[in-house]
Amino acid sequence: MALPKKYRLRERSDFRELKSKGKSFDTPLFKAFFLKDNSKSQSCFGFIISKKVSLLAVKRNRLKRLFSEPILTNLSKVGQGYRVLFLVKRSCLKNEREISHLVLESLKTMRALSND
Repeated sequence: MALPKKYRLRERSDFRELKSKGKSFDTPLFKAFFLKDNSKSQSCFGFIISKKVSLLAVKRNRLKRLFSEPILTNLSKVGQGYRVLFLVKRSCLKNEREISHLVLESLKTMRALSND
């Protein structure tokens, strides 16, 4: 199941702002950019999966679902006002089992996810 639209980054300007002004860190599977915006009431998430990762849209869409699943299941624990962008690397295709764990760990590192 996909993230509801109200939790998605959709504007090109949001993606550009996160890439230029956001804090970032690398994992073996993705690079994450994030900003804390106290004026926003809810957190939003975006995913960039280019054709360099896979030429097949089916595989890119599967990766989007794999990234959004741990966020969706833990949405109640995510703090308010975070904007997070995941830039997916090609190595995700070989390590699909690790995606969920790394996404949750990255949210904890950003302090966007409570430890409840």
